[in-house]
Amino acid sequence: MTQHSTEQTHGRHTRHVQRMRRIVVVGAGVAGLAAARELLRLAPGAEVVVLERDARVGGLIETESTQDGFLVEHGPDSLLTWKPLNMQVVRELELSAALVSGTGVPRATFVAQGSELVPMPDGLLGGIPSAAMPLFRSPLLSVGAKLRMTAEPFMPRKTTSDDESVASFVSRRFGREVLTRLVDPLVSGIYGAPAERLSAKASIPQLVELERAHGSIAWGMRKTRGQRTARKTDDPLVVSLAGGMSTLTDTLAATLGPRVRLQAEVTKIEHKQGGGFRLQVSGAHLDTDALIVASPAHVAAVLLADIDAELAHALSGIVHGPLNAISMAFHKRDVAHPMQGTGFIVPSNQERFTTACSWMSQKWPGRAPQDRVLLRSFVQAEGATDADLVQLALHDLRELMGIEAAPEWTRIKRRARGLPRYEVGHGQRAIAMRERVAAHGPLAMAGNVWNGVGIPDCMQSGMLAAAEVLRALDARG
Repeated sequence: MTQHSTEQTHGRHTRHVQRMRRIVVVGAGVAGLAAARELLRLAPGAEVVVLERDARVGGLIETESTQDGFLVEHGPDSLLTWKPLNMQVVRELELSAALVSGTGVPRATFVAQGSELVPMPDGLLGGIPSAAMPLFRSPLLSVGAKLRMTAEPFMPRKTTSDDESVASFVSRRFGREVLTRLVDPLVSGIYGAPAERLSAKASIPQLVELERAHGSIAWGMRKTRGQRTARKTDDPLVVSLAGGMSTLTDTLAATLGPRVRLQAEVTKIEHKQGGGFRLQVSGAHLDTDALIVASPAHVAAVLLADIDAELAHALSGIVHGPLNAISMAFHKRDVAHPMQGTGFIVPSNQERFTTACSWMSQKWPGRAPQDRVLLRSFVQAEGATDADLVQLALHDLRELMGIEAAPEWTRIKRRARGLPRYEVGHGQRAIAMRERVAAHGPLAMAGNVWNGVGIPDCMQSGMLAAAEVLRALDARG
């Protein structure tokens, strides 16, 4: 699009919005905040209102600062620098000086094997082999698995466009052992679901595209290596914020000012006669010309039931896995393991309740006092009480890290519906849901169901939703 046509489009949005009353965004997670910010950028004359049922912004992003000097993340703890939108927003919010890139400890991940923690080999991209030699030296794979891995370039490519599971994709390309020992624990740690349940197209789209375009993951990576190494090699791949990840959402909210209304719960949405929508908010009515729903899928399903029953049914059918995070503080003298890395993951064949553990005080500076250690374990145990979760986490820490002492304190964050599971066929279901949303005119949706579960994916979904409702308003005239 030319600069002239961009200005024309922006002008149409501005002129139209000046005649309308408001655009409402439901939900002040990172997707909803990004949507509101984009609305103001594209249509500065708009009256933008963000409604959040909780007493804080951020959604799954939540940082706690304790009185004894710990900084506890109850949600995401990092940003990927190779996703451009992350760094773009950081620069625009003037947060570059707040970035931290590590503590000097190697950014190594370990894998639980029996009672040992074995280093995860280099040469992996999302758990997928991208360099041979580090994997050949790793004790995580058998000789047979290493030989099978070298045959990947000669494996036939998939000839149909049908979706398949991550497990099917990886097994076809690299063999079953690479799946169970490397890929499954990584994707399970992200989505809270085994690779057999997850959609390859939705969960690892870049790798699916490499096979489609080049016939082989290995050949595809070699051909695109120049593009990947164009960035400075000394730049960190992963960063965080000195004050925790809530700094990002708090700063986003600050740019919106009083447009963000906390403890404003939307309980019902319906079409308004003459166009637009009527919302029931904390016992009162609020009318709007356009609407962006950036709530979790199960919440959006309830809100949109009167608008579109079929869409609501589809949203309620999206499976979300439980997420139980247990943060624990220890005195450094009580931790026997040298912790020369940032944490460990646990393959499903290890029969432990812990799925992963982040060594937060090793991972990022300022997370714990100098003589203390902060760990965050993720535990899956159906029906477990809070006390059970702590004991299960401590049992695995004792066996894998030699920690015998009780923690000085614990923080438990339980989310019955954590992240959505992109199960096989998710992409097609998302397309069908988008079509139904678009049929309702100036209505759009944003969040971790649509473009990916990462922070930049959610921000992008919000920005796209902003553009969609403005286009719909233009079309309505």
